[in-house]
Amino acid sequence: MQATLMIYDGTAAPDADVPRTGGVPLAPEGFTWPVCGNTCGGPMQFFAHLPVEYGVLSVFVCQNDPGACELWDATSGANRVLLFPPAGLVPVAVPEKGVTLLPTVSAITTGS
Repeated sequence: MQATLMIYDGTAAPDADVPRTGGVPLAPEGFTWPVCGNTCGGPMQFFAHLPVEYGVLSVFVCQNDPGACELWDATSGANRVLLFPPAGLVPVAVPEKGVTLLPTVSAITTGS
């Protein structure tokens, strides 16, 4: 059995195209910030930027009223992972209201 872990790897720029938690999402032009489809309807918090072989995964979770929205439930609408193409991504505008960003940006690496 093989396990892949995400390991802290120092700090990263908020718009770096490296595996990281926090910062701002990189997305194609015309990107619309996801909103919670569970209870609150507010903008989701950007959690992670994960470059993968076939593109970039952007992970979002609802943190507007912690515990009220069922972010642990894959079908609740309180979390979302978006797959973007590997090229042509730009930093996006962050909504002015809601809990949208992590307080720090951390580079991550994988280990087995």
